[in-house]
Amino acid sequence: MDTTFNTPELETEISHKYRSGSRICTKVAGVTFDGRQAVVARLCVGEEIQLRREPANPFDPNAIRVERLDGHQIGFLNRHLAAQLAPFFDARNRLVIAWVHCLTGNPRSGYALGVVITFNVP
Repeated sequence: MDTTFNTPELETEISHKYRSGSRICTKVAGVTFDGRQAVVARLCVGEEIQLRREPANPFDPNAIRVERLDGHQIGFLNRHLAAQLAPFFDARNRLVIAWVHCLTGNPRSGYALGVVITFNVP
């Protein structure tokens, strides 16, 4: 029995060619560090949040921080996406508004909470 499938290669965030105004839906990285699970637990679907560049981040010079409007950190955009978007953020030099698209996980079942956000490239 032939089990070969002819499927197109999956498109990844690494392969996109983003433009200003492109709509992005992505999972937030780093939500399990530094007490961020408590911040994620207070989020609501549809909640307005913000994205802030962190060019002085010691781990990633392209870092884009994801936070609630009160400044509490949720996490970061993943490093591949941040590397592509950092020039857009730097050119606009302002916060970018995003929204909580959905929440994932269930700590009672042993799964960490996660968050998926949507936003437009500045």
